[in-house]
Amino acid sequence: MEERTELLKEKLVTACRILLQEGLIEAQYSISLRLDEEHMLINDNVGAAVLTKNHILVRSLHEEVTTGNVHPAIYLARKDVGAIVHAHPPYAIALSTVEEEFKPIHNYGVIFHGRIKVYEGLGQVG
Repeated sequence: MEERTELLKEKLVTACRILLQEGLIEAQYSISLRLDEEHMLINDNVGAAVLTKNHILVRSLHEEVTTGNVHPAIYLARKDVGAIVHAHPPYAIALSTVEEEFKPIHNYGVIFHGRIKVYEGLGQVG
């Protein structure tokens, strides 16, 4: 189990570096993966550029914490979810501020047609 955990920590660090290189994460992000039915691996509050496997934490899905409860809640609710990326990519943030429905303009976007909801509540932008 220890060897597998260390390997998965390294893979999580690699994933963070790729997301950073592609401009999908910056200062505010979290990435996790399900370790087993009771635990997950999640990054500590460290920038992706300096993240190492020593910054990847093993957390219980039932652990009470003051922040960061969304990952465990998703894993407990959805047994089919194996990993989560919570990011704020610049283009997604920009799109979220226009308050209009997502309209695919490329064939790759067709799979999302009619599936992306617009939240009409008060947000933090504006």
